[in-house]
Amino acid sequence: VSENILENKELEFYKWEDDVPVLLKTLREKLNKLGE
Repeated sequence: VSENILENKELEFYKWEDDVPVLLKTLREKLNKLGE
């Protein structure tokens, strides 16, 4: 159903500027620093 509605287009919030594992690693490091 969603494929028909979106006409196979990718939504903006599904696009990432960098590689996802790198983003997650950076986020994890920032959260660890906040928790210290």
